Amino acid sequence: MEVISKVSSIAILNVYFYETNLNDEVCRLIAQFLETSTNITHFNFVANSTKITDEGVSFISSQLAPLPLQQLRLYFNGTQITDSSVNYISDALRNISPLLKHLRFNFGETTISDEGIMTLIECVSLSSSISEFYLWISGCALVSDKSLCVLAEYLSLIHI
Repeated sequence: MEVISKVSSIAILNVYFYETNLNDEVCRLIAQFLETSTNITHFNFVANSTKITDEGVSFISSQLAPLPLQQLRLYFNGTQITDSSVNYISDALRNISPLLKHLRFNFGETTISDEGIMTLIECVSLSSSISEFYLWISGCALVSDKSLCVLAEYLSLIHI
């Protein structure tokens, strides 16, 4: 706890995991750090080819809304992510800082479904502050043309 309190003034936090078994205790510690770090404006969380549970995603996502985030990047390339995890992320997005300008997701080679993609797009479409939206969904076997059509419809509504 002492280490966490000493670095609570961090503004940019990058957390990267690759080919790791990211257990719930590690996710809980990351969430605890986020909870005590009120100055984080840029959070990049990368769990590529990593095993992470819905509960782990829930721990981290639950601490995003109170942060004054301007940039959020969540990358789960090659990770088995469920719709429950996407719902936790979406719940956080619904309550996230109006300062958020840059939002990036990477779901390449994952198990995200149409429902998950559409839930994320819905959350993004509700935000008027986002000026950069990046969504990578290559190789997702469960994503169909339906999601891609919803994404295209969302993009057609954006006026730049």
